[in-house]
Amino acid sequence: MLKRKINQSLTQWLENPVRGALLIKGPRGVGKSTSIDRFAKENYKYYVKVDFEKNPELIPIFNDNLDLTTLIKKVSLFLQVEKIISGQTLFFFDEIHLCPNVRVAVKNFVHNQKYDVIMATSYFGINPDAFPTTPYPYEQVLDMNGLDFEEYLWASGVSSNIMNDLRMHFNHKTPVPDALHEMMLNAFYEYMTVGGMPEVVNSFLNTHNFSLVIKKHIKILQMYNKDMKQYLSKPDYTKSVKCFLSVPFQLDKENKKFQYGYVEPKTAARKYEKNLLWLYYADMVDICFNLSEPKMPYPQHAKFDVFKVYYKDIGLLTSSYGGDAQIAIHSGKTKAYHGALLEAAVADILMKNGKKLYYFDRNTTLEADFFIKFNDKNTVLEVKEADNTKSKMIESLFENFGLTQAIKLSLNNVSEEKNIITYPIYMTMFL
Repeated sequence: MLKRKINQSLTQWLENPVRGALLIKGPRGVGKSTSIDRFAKENYKYYVKVDFEKNPELIPIFNDNLDLTTLIKKVSLFLQVEKIISGQTLFFFDEIHLCPNVRVAVKNFVHNQKYDVIMATSYFGINPDAFPTTPYPYEQVLDMNGLDFEEYLWASGVSSNIMNDLRMHFNHKTPVPDALHEMMLNAFYEYMTVGGMPEVVNSFLNTHNFSLVIKKHIKILQMYNKDMKQYLSKPDYTKSVKCFLSVPFQLDKENKKFQYGYVEPKTAARKYEKNLLWLYYADMVDICFNLSEPKMPYPQHAKFDVFKVYYKDIGLLTSSYGGDAQIAIHSGKTKAYHGALLEAAVADILMKNGKKLYYFDRNTTLEADFFIKFNDKNTVLEVKEADNTKSKMIESLFENFGLTQAIKLSLNNVSEEKNIITYPIYMTMFL
């Protein structure tokens, strides 16, 4: 069983004496149901699971009388639940985007304080008219993604002592011992190839078969395709698939900015932008917005019509380039595909750490990969395979835009020069 960070969040929720309903959202296949099933079995005597994808016949129940007693009677009838005991039972409503009214009904569960409720959805934002994206007052919303790099290391058997040592070197800005540094780079290459989808991680750790990884990723991409066909009209399905499939080609350019002309030649943004947004709200892609000025707060300076797009899991992107990409990564040739994979791996880790993504460029002479708030400072991140030369980009940002802190992420070990810290790429997990 994979160790997941969501387990700590679930425990914190349970320990709150005035907890509301918990709503967990995230991409299909990241382990939401598995984590909640495990949590329920460890903490509750009785557990009632209503999966609206597997039990669509229960959806009409929530379109009628939402009285708590009536709902419990009907759920127990349809599912043939033997016991539902006040104070000892967790209700789990899964894939609730298929039954939006359940979020209204849950209000009665919360206000009665008799039963705990967790909800989950893989498609939180695809239909805001029927399924509001603003949480109700009695809801607590949590995001869940595939395994981040730290969770992948746990799954791979990396000990807590090693993790603590790495964090110590990160905090004190001291070089990692060479043997450990090489081991972590190899683990990072693995993560770039395997990614964090639980099914793929489990398969790889059991078989160590990279060709099977690609097959598993193709299966997940086919599942996404099937879902798009289910939830979208035929014209929107076609356009959304085109947008999604264009992402690897968009990133395999010198200028990685998303351009609608790569979706369809000579097309206008207005033809496809709602389809790209659908992919974003369906948690299939993440968007990194361009900044008009490299300043905080970032949302105030974001240009929402200029952006890069990444898959929500680095493994899916790598497999979309095929076996040659796997070979390039494990040969240390991370510059392949115009550095798309190395940059996307950093985006993957930052996103899974809860950070919104932003970058900055000025003409063709200045491009900064990412900006984050780090130690309360506006910080530029430069992602490089090697780190043997001075960065004109960082110097320009320091001189012309008043920045005072920069981090280089590369395959090199830890070092520091004035206000520029070099961290090995795997230490992105600590940012």
